[in-house]
Amino acid sequence: MLFVLVAPFAAAADTENLAFTRTLAAAYREYVAEERPKAYSRFRARYYLDKARRAEAGDPVSPEDPAALGFGGGTGGMLRAARERLIAAQKNGRLRLPALAAEAQARFDCWAERLRGQFGAADACRRQFLHLLELIEAPAASGDASPFAAALAREYMALAGRAAQSRRRWTEARHFASKARHAAQAKLENAVVPEMLGRWNLHSRREVPVFKAYRQRLLAAFAAGARSRLPAETAAAQVRFDCWVAGVAARREAAARERCRTGFLSALTLVESRVGAKPPAQARSRARTMPRPRTAAKRPIPRRAQRPVHRPVQPRIGRGVRRRNPGLGQVATAASRWTVFFEKGRDAIAPDGLATIKRAAAALRAERSSGLTIAGHAGREGSADRAVVLSLRRADKVRRALIAAGVPPGRIRLFARGTSAGAGRTNNRRVTIRLR
Repeated sequence: MLFVLVAPFAAAADTENLAFTRTLAAAYREYVAEERPKAYSRFRARYYLDKARRAEAGDPVSPEDPAALGFGGGTGGMLRAARERLIAAQKNGRLRLPALAAEAQARFDCWAERLRGQFGAADACRRQFLHLLELIEAPAASGDASPFAAALAREYMALAGRAAQSRRRWTEARHFASKARHAAQAKLENAVVPEMLGRWNLHSRREVPVFKAYRQRLLAAFAAGARSRLPAETAAAQVRFDCWVAGVAARREAAARERCRTGFLSALTLVESRVGAKPPAQARSRARTMPRPRTAAKRPIPRRAQRPVHRPVQPRIGRGVRRRNPGLGQVATAASRWTVFFEKGRDAIAPDGLATIKRAAAALRAERSSGLTIAGHAGREGSADRAVVLSLRRADKVRRALIAAGVPPGRIRLFARGTSAGAGRTNNRRVTIRLR
């Protein structure tokens, strides 16, 4: 009878330990693949591949012992203290965060191995190890934490883990791990707030008005009681908003930013619909359009020139001149500008638009420009928030078509302008492509 009660817990522990050992084997193999091209004469590649095989077989594999490597003095004491912290943290965190615990052990061994072989750059492995150690040392949510705070701690920890595993976003991982620890220990729901935009390098980014508008909508949902009524969904919305802001600030690849953005919009829409929160008027006005560059003040028109002209004026149609009422899919081109028009409320690209996108990609290759700028626009058929989302969807469709035509993603900058001046006309349902 005792066996029946204990067996399920033992099976669960074995499954979680197996996840750790398999991840540890993969981490050691990635470490060997990272060090081998550097051609260190004393690097023990076979030794670490053997540790990977033993870990994959389920055998216990410990971090490197500084005494066995011959370290003494201050360096040996520093490594021994770090190894003891790692072992203690793995007892509590290897089953809760197996991937991060395995990566921390591989980074510790990298630190010790580079010191042993005097390969140089040992401090890089040390910093990465300490970042990961802080993640797995982070405590779980306390018993008196609210459901929202507990969910927020889990979401921030998952975000920090993804940042740490990329091996390039250590500062970001440490920041979100700190927010996870504060959320886990917080007794108030408002102890950890969505990202303050002033913290990130967003001063020159045109997405700032959109971020401000959506942050106000998120705070309006908080005020309507979303954190207590929908703790998990609201925590997901807040963390995905932070992920979106961090991705834009770090100029991460468009696919990663898009995942955070769409996840945030889905979670925010769900929360607002269930709690009945309405975006504040100021947020709606800010989300209406992206900021435009300042232009010089126009000189006043003389009174004589304001008289109506009775004879019809026929505009010339030529290079660099836009048609007054272009048809769907027709393009107004300039020397380095193309425009693709869309149907009302839709983001599908017409066949003529695809041909234009190919011409823009060919021009980028021919003129050796630094890149392309894509700006999406929308008419005033719906709310200002819907216009921003629709213009962003249209711009993203054009971006994907440009990538399919051979344009590298890193050479594309994407903006959403929302509703433009003269809203409601066909010309506002468009995406403009410009060389820069």
